[in-house]
Amino acid sequence: LGAGPMKVFFQITLPIIKSGVIAGAIFAFITSFDDLTVALFIVSTDVVTLPVRIYTYMQYQYDPIITSVSSIMILFTVVLMLIIERVLGVGKVFSSKN
Repeated sequence: LGAGPMKVFFQITLPIIKSGVIAGAIFAFITSFDDLTVALFIVSTDVVTLPVRIYTYMQYQYDPIITSVSSIMILFTVVLMLIIERVLGVGKVFSSKN
């Protein structure tokens, strides 16, 4: 009643949909980070993504770099989840009540 569209969005709509947006972003990140098939078909030949590079190394040669990159990817994901847990808390991230 009298509030502008931006104020309504940021004070009413966004807090209600925040948990769904965050959960969707996490699932999209995990799916896209692991989906080699999509990366192979969408990306041009000039750009080589990390999943494509790992697949190429595994296909043609065994290289210890694959193990270290995979460990770093897992570590990155775990650290990101721990930061989200510490800063926001899982209950706050996935609940619509603040």
